[in-house]
Amino acid sequence: MKTIFSFTAIGLAALLALGSCEKDNPQSPAAPTALSVADQTDASAVLSWEGTAPHYEVSVNGADPHTVAGNTHTAAELAAETTHTWRVRAKSGDLYSAWVDGPQFTTGSTALAAPTALAFSDVTYDAATLTWDGAAASYQVEVGEFTQTVDAKSLFVPGLDPETQYDWRVRAVAGELYGDWVDGPQFTTGALRVNADLANSYIVAPGGSVIVPVKQAYNAWADYFAKPIASDANLTAELVWMDTPGGSAEGAVSAIEMFKPEEGANAGIYVKAGNAEGNAVVALKAGDRTVWSWHIWVTAYDPAVQNITIDVPATEGMAGAPPWEAASHTLMDRNLGAVSTTPGDINSLGLTYQFGRKDPFPSSDGEIAPYDSRVISTYYRKIYDARGDELTCGWGGTGIDIGYQAYEDDMEGIAFAVENPNLFIAASSTPPLLIWTSNRTFTMRPPASFEVKMDMWGGNPSDVSDGNGWNPQASKTVFDPCPAGYRVPWDSRMALTLIESETENTVLPSQGCDFGQYGYFPFSGHIMPDGDAGFYQEVTFWGGFWMNWRGGYGGTMVVYDVDQGGIWKDIPQAQNVYPAYSASVRCQREW
Repeated sequence: MKTIFSFTAIGLAALLALGSCEKDNPQSPAAPTALSVADQTDASAVLSWEGTAPHYEVSVNGADPHTVAGNTHTAAELAAETTHTWRVRAKSGDLYSAWVDGPQFTTGSTALAAPTALAFSDVTYDAATLTWDGAAASYQVEVGEFTQTVDAKSLFVPGLDPETQYDWRVRAVAGELYGDWVDGPQFTTGALRVNADLANSYIVAPGGSVIVPVKQAYNAWADYFAKPIASDANLTAELVWMDTPGGSAEGAVSAIEMFKPEEGANAGIYVKAGNAEGNAVVALKAGDRTVWSWHIWVTAYDPAVQNITIDVPATEGMAGAPPWEAASHTLMDRNLGAVSTTPGDINSLGLTYQFGRKDPFPSSDGEIAPYDSRVISTYYRKIYDARGDELTCGWGGTGIDIGYQAYEDDMEGIAFAVENPNLFIAASSTPPLLIWTSNRTFTMRPPASFEVKMDMWGGNPSDVSDGNGWNPQASKTVFDPCPAGYRVPWDSRMALTLIESETENTVLPSQGCDFGQYGYFPFSGHIMPDGDAGFYQEVTFWGGFWMNWRGGYGGTMVVYDVDQGGIWKDIPQAQNVYPAYSASVRCQREW
């Protein structure tokens, strides 16, 4: 007898329901994805995932799960130096997704001890220095929204807001492992104030700022030129040039504006540095006339830390060992304006100056070409305006122009130079004496009245003398180009010291000289103050830096020179050089 099976509608539905027991319930929440681990310490880790469920269960090392709302869970009280497992599943009411395993992770060593003795110092209106103690090689520092990892136990933090209270914290770091955060004491930045130091150059850290006092300009026009700036003058500020491209944070300077211009001589120029190391020149205008300008040196360089000490030989007849004839002198380890000390790096050349002038010219661009049996750089280094557009350099240049002195009177000629900081003043006489203070020609030592005005860096004014017409102890003048606390050097015996042990001196072909313990001095070249003033000359075999005292017809310079084969031609020596030449400055700490 044949048996026939048949199903009612109800019976078929029941059978289908039984089959569904082997599949996910379509009402269950979606399983989490993108599981990851971060911020491992010796005893904890942050576990995270992606998903939209209202809750999740997290199980670490097979332990009972924790229910969390959100997409992260901090696993704590873990064993150090141990590999851990974990998994997560989504939860919605009584429904669950499948478990999903996360990546294994290993907790760090207890050697990532928390930092101690957190402190702050040197708080200004826009910066602070943070310090701490600890045995770790690296630390992560968090100040407001600023975070940085350093291989040190201190951090200078620029770019802060004035009159603002800051919280900060530090933790040890070892690769991808982190120690526990430790909070530092709160600090409050000060109010915006004009810088107290009067100088023609200001060192500003990348991202930092400075308010340059304009009193330097008021003092000079009142005391030196006897032409005071009007008390009701309309003061404005502008960028003359900078040597890094970019019209915003990418450049050396990102913002310039007057600070309290209504206060006249007590006003300032607010300069905000960009993130790039480099140089800029900013000018103060009274009405439509430029009355002063300043060099802004944007660099992380700290001359108090990175410097050289030159022990000079004694001289006969030094009565009482005056400070300007001290046995040792401390100099910056680089030329004024350099942001590198790496041989061959264009950034190691620094800026150049005509003797006695306060305003710099950009360095050579490093592109070398032959010229009249010498070697010159084809152009000045590229410079830019406030928008980041390139300026031109040379005769008729929009950035650095070249022209002749407009005045026969030296005082008017010096004022002319102040009002034209981007003008290289070439000699106009034939044969020229190569001075820049007037358009007159001298064939011998200029008259005494001229000497006083020409000596603008303070080496030998006539009011105080050592009996030979020189006064090396004279105070730093209003035209000295160095930052506060530094000045153009006086002692030419440094040249003797640089060569006292020739076995330590190495010529670095086409780059410069390594003077052993005294470090690297680049072949920065010089600008001739004649028809070739549009070029740097001898940049592959000549270097020199100015002294602050003047010889018979010009400034004194320490020169180091080799032939094009790298053999000493003029070993380091003090030479008398015409004032209209432009060459490097190596600033000395004031005594």
